[in-house]
Amino acid sequence: MSMVFVLVVSAVLCAAATFLALTLVNRRSASAPLAESPFPDQVVVDDMLITLDFDPNKVVFIPPEVGEPAAQEVVPPTPALGQEGGSPLVDSQVAPEPTLPLPTQPPPTPVPEPVIFIDYVVQGSDSLYSIAESQNSSIELMALHGIDDENLQPGATLRLPVANPAYCPGLRPYVVRDKDTAFRIAQQFSTTAEEIARLNNLDASYTIFVTQVLCVPG
Repeated sequence: MSMVFVLVVSAVLCAAATFLALTLVNRRSASAPLAESPFPDQVVVDDMLITLDFDPNKVVFIPPEVGEPAAQEVVPPTPALGQEGGSPLVDSQVAPEPTLPLPTQPPPTPVPEPVIFIDYVVQGSDSLYSIAESQNSSIELMALHGIDDENLQPGATLRLPVANPAYCPGLRPYVVRDKDTAFRIAQQFSTTAEEIARLNNLDASYTIFVTQVLCVPG
């Protein structure tokens, strides 16, 4: 009987000692730092060799089999503009697009004057009428520019106004005289009043004026 009692007491003491030993080991395991290993990618935890996964872009972590969570990937911050490693600063102003020169328009062709002046030497037999007929002028046009019978001295030089041939290219210039009408001028040059009106942009009444230069068929 005494032997049995001794065995029971011994078993209880061994169980208590084992429990205390396991408690101390667990506390040591929870607080003990990782032991160094002769290999840079291995550590010893509680006499157990652990291989570490090493990635230069990640934080070192212990594999999940030892109960530690995996580390998150560390993304390096993007350098700001203008800092070392960043993009160079760019002027925010946009260069204006080159402006193409406008096509050069040719200058408008000047319209010739309907009346020009020529130097005319008066002859002994000249009259205002004969000069008007021979020089494509009219008595009214000469009077408008201050020429009358008193200026007709033989040998005198007159600044004579005449119809300008360049005013009617391809046609004949005619100076309107007193009592002229579009119909009379048309009969004189074997054409129609409608044609005279068309060539000279006359109104519907075929209105013309004394000393006006008209273009008529040559």
